Amino acid sequence: MKRRFTRWFVAGVALTLLVAACTFGAEDTGDGGETAAPDEPVTLRVWSLQSPSYKRAFKDLEAGFEDANPNVDVEVEFFDYDTYIQTLQTSLPSGSGADVVQLFGTWVCSYADTLIPVPADLMSLEDARADFYEAPIDGFTPPGEPEYADDPEWPRHLGEEMAEAAAKLGAVDPDAVGLADFGRPDHWLERQVSRWRGQLEGYAELDGYSGSELPHVERVGRWLEDHRPAECRIGILHGDYQFANVMFAPAEPKLAAIVDWELSTLGDPLLDLAWMLTAWHEPDDPPGHGGGGGPFWDRMPSRQQVIDHYAAVSGRSVDAMPWFFVLACYKLGIILEGTYARALSGQAPMEMGEMLHAYATWLFEKGAQSAAA
Repeated sequence: MKRRFTRWFVAGVALTLLVAACTFGAEDTGDGGETAAPDEPVTLRVWSLQSPSYKRAFKDLEAGFEDANPNVDVEVEFFDYDTYIQTLQTSLPSGSGADVVQLFGTWVCSYADTLIPVPADLMSLEDARADFYEAPIDGFTPPGEPEYADDPEWPRHLGEEMAEAAAKLGAVDPDAVGLADFGRPDHWLERQVSRWRGQLEGYAELDGYSGSELPHVERVGRWLEDHRPAECRIGILHGDYQFANVMFAPAEPKLAAIVDWELSTLGDPLLDLAWMLTAWHEPDDPPGHGGGGGPFWDRMPSRQQVIDHYAAVSGRSVDAMPWFFVLACYKLGIILEGTYARALSGQAPMEMGEMLHAYATWLFEKGAQSAAA
């Protein structure tokens, strides 16, 4: 039987690739000895998150690896974030994953028991926990049921705290903290519509997905191109700034942490604020927004009140926020549609795919409504 190897490739402190079940390499003779590596061609399957920067990195890594190992053919498959989480959760425990899987540092410890043990001389589990900051956070994901849930002002505090945190992140100078190359700042505004429209069109390559049925894709995309701001301010983007990725302190309505930075990059931080506001519920929204309203949302500040609070805290002009809000609807809708496309091709649970398709449809309805306002 073939001996299985584990290799870790680390880019910075956040990205780890694990060779989870690599079937090429030395043979196990059964008595502790090894024979030479096989000469026949083998295929190395790699899974990674779908990201332009990762695709560029893997292209270079793949070419170099194949040059050094001419009998190995590397096949890289990219997943959108939600689908990747689901795929890892189902495949790794069953041993049906790819040979190499990309895991962020904060995921390594969570999957340590389901992956092939890492050689002790490379990194111990204790070292991984220390290096990748696996630490408990005393908090909860909103809306939750904190001690102050009965406080009628709690939802207002939530909205304001999230706006303030987004403003503080947006004020960080990437150059000053060594993140000048964290993304592609050049022509960032100009690239947005074509980049995400290209991703939507790429889903047609999946079996079972005959093309997008999302409403208003052309209309919203054209509006974004026609109303693009003249300039933007490049900063650090969280990339998925929403309730699911923040934690609040249990004893007082204060933000405790922003988590899950896997989609972080460089861009205009106003997109984080707009992304957060796509989750808001307001009376004039199109029907079909999952979760509905209710007392919690009745006490939340309006989208405009959150934007005004952000402006007061950050000192930034928010005149372009209508454009960024429509962009957030456009981008998030396309990302979520990817899970539906994968569900149709049997690569994700259909229930999840249909739920996210419904939300993507609502996002395009809201984007079209906002563009027409």
